[in-house]
Amino acid sequence: AAVKVCRRDAIGEERYERELRGAKLYRTIPSQEGLVRMREFVEESWGFYAVMDLADNEFGDRNFALDEYRPKTLADVIEGEKALPLDECVKLGMALAKGLATLQRHHLLHRDIKPGNVLITAAGEPMLADFGTACSIYGADDACYSIPWSAPESLAHRKPCEGTDMYSLAALLYALLAGASPFEYGYRPRSSAQLRSIILSQPVPPLNHPDVPEPVELLLRRAMAKNPSDRFPSMPDFALELRRADLLVSSKRTMLSPVAEAPTGMAISSPRSVVPSRGRSATRPGRADRNRRSPWRKTPMAALS
Repeated sequence: AAVKVCRRDAIGEERYERELRGAKLYRTIPSQEGLVRMREFVEESWGFYAVMDLADNEFGDRNFALDEYRPKTLADVIEGEKALPLDECVKLGMALAKGLATLQRHHLLHRDIKPGNVLITAAGEPMLADFGTACSIYGADDACYSIPWSAPESLAHRKPCEGTDMYSLAALLYALLAGASPFEYGYRPRSSAQLRSIILSQPVPPLNHPDVPEPVELLLRRAMAKNPSDRFPSMPDFALELRRADLLVSSKRTMLSPVAEAPTGMAISSPRSVVPSRGRSATRPGRADRNRRSPWRKTPMAALS
């Protein structure tokens, strides 16, 4: 197990209260794929400590000094602008989306989803950690964010919502494919202030990745819409679309872009339309279907930002 120790006199009153709030909220969450499990929480007069699952078994059962152990994170995986294969990225996103859906069923938000907070187990599975900024969906007025991964509403100091974590997860998945956070990858800002301004004002840059099908990119872009109401309705909806993207990738379908007509059932206006349903014909659709917008057709990227 790993033990997180938080001393009031070591980190200051404001941060301590935030960490304490996050730990108390998180201890109510049941064990779930994609989330680090908290085994025990103890509060003392000097602070608190939380006993968590160890991210990997690299050290076995032997004892080791505190500075010996540093769990592997996604930040290590993409260090040096390395990108992950599409199938690995989608599966990782599915696991994290399931964990975040569990949080939201308990009316909680993580608010700090980024590569350094996603631990990688010995089996290669992701576990979201560091719940020091977690809060209730119904009451979070303080600003907590890491600029490259934060939703516009967080950067504008507006109240977070269920779509706030969705945005950050999509930004993380984008980075796994691109090797850098979306707006750093596309705009190369020179400062944190410039990066913040770009996120608030500019569209999500295109991936320009030959191995990423257009529907998968549109899926990420929709989850990163500037307006939370333009994202997927809920984290389970986002998880479902990632599942459909996984089926698309695993079946090795070839996405042709652009094509003259869209297969039936591929309307981009529906949150459940990224991957065509099995059994649907890919022949020329009828007149009514020709008016339906599809990710298989050439769609201006800026319109989806």
